[in-house]
Amino acid sequence: MTITITPLINETRLRNMHSTKGDVISLHNVGAVVLGDEVWIARVNATDGSNAKAGDKWLLVKSINGVPVAGWMAIIHNGSTICKIAGTTITPLKDDTRLRDIHSTNGQVISSYNAGVIALGDDVWTAEIDATDGSNTKAGDKWLLVKSINGVPTAGWMAIIHSGIAICKIVETTPPPVVPPVEPAANPSDVVKILYSDVLCVMGDGTQKTFRLTPLP
Repeated sequence: MTITITPLINETRLRNMHSTKGDVISLHNVGAVVLGDEVWIARVNATDGSNAKAGDKWLLVKSINGVPVAGWMAIIHNGSTICKIAGTTITPLKDDTRLRDIHSTNGQVISSYNAGVIALGDDVWTAEIDATDGSNTKAGDKWLLVKSINGVPTAGWMAIIHSGIAICKIVETTPPPVVPPVEPAANPSDVVKILYSDVLCVMGDGTQKTFRLTPLP
C-alpha cells in the first residue's frame, strides 16, 4: 500500500516519531511529494505528554520528492489538516521522458526528466480513438496534466501510455483508513454510584437469561 500526500503549508516538519514532541528531521514546503506506506491514527487523547489528540493521523514516510527518507509527517493534527492526499502520481520508466505543452508527441517539449522522478498531477486525459488530425494520438493514450515534479511546481503534460507502450508507471495511492476515535474507558475512581448491572446467566436447561442486579442501599 502506497499513500501519497503533499503539505498544505511551508516548512511542514518530518519528525522522528508520530508526535509534535518528536525531533525535527527536515522541513518541506507546499507541493512536496511525500510517499509512505503506513498511517498511524490516535484513538484517544494522549495522557503521556506526547501532545497527540484523538483523530491525529501521521504517515510513516519512505521518500520525499523521490529521495529516500525515514520519518513521520502529520496529515491531521489537533483537528487541522497539515497535508492533503495527493492526486495522481507517476514516475518515468526511462530517462529523457518529456514534459510537453499539449497531450501529444507533436507538442513542444518543455523539459525532459529521468527515470525515478516523481510527477504529481490531478487530471488524466485518455484518447478514445486514433486521431486523424496528424497529432500522432492513438486510442488508449494516457497523459497526466502535471502540477509539480519532485516537489517543484511546473505545468505541462507527460505521457503515461503512448501507442500501447508504458512511458510512466502510476504510483498506486491508497487513502488512509478512516477510524473513528475511541472514547477512553471510564476511570473507576470517577464512578460515583452503580445503579444496576445486567448479568447473562446460563440456566440448568441450557437456555440463557439476563438478570438485572441492583446494589443494596
